[in-house]
Amino acid sequence: MKLACGPDGTGLPGGDGIMRVVLYGQPRAEGEGSAGDAAKSEIQRRRLDPAPRAWDLLSIALSVVTADFAALRDKSPDGWTREIELDIAVADAPFWNGQARALAEALAFLTTDRWALRFHEGGMLPAPPREPARPPESCVVLLSGGLDSLIGAIDLTAAGHKPFAISQTVCVFHGMVGTDSTG
Repeated sequence: MKLACGPDGTGLPGGDGIMRVVLYGQPRAEGEGSAGDAAKSEIQRRRLDPAPRAWDLLSIALSVVTADFAALRDKSPDGWTREIELDIAVADAPFWNGQARALAEALAFLTTDRWALRFHEGGMLPAPPREPARPPESCVVLLSGGLDSLIGAIDLTAAGHKPFAISQTVCVFHGMVGTDSTG
């Protein structure tokens, strides 16, 4: 499965066989997906000012989760291993293209799928808020719903950190079901 993920208007590859995923906005066409609109709104509501690479990492994570939900295992040749190609708009494409192989290998290990990642300019970089908030949390913990992530959060707290917990929620594609990791 091929997906092109980026903010609306990003000049990513398109055409037949490529699913367009609007990051930080809403889909405008049948079969187009979206992810991250609620995350962007929450970040702005809280007056947070994430670093450019943090926005990029969020864009990558949203794209991966969307691909994971959109690419059905039973449609793969062996009924399990999916081949997923992601073109993702980021703010620092040269940096992330240098990390593409390591990210693809990590995703392959975690999912048993084959991943190809390509990064393009045009990622989300909103203007910083006039008076950014400085949250008291010292780290981020990703809660999957499993015991391992809960133990990680407990360990961080026991070590004196104040974690900000993030989970995932479900969203809707025009014409299909998908996901939006906006916690």
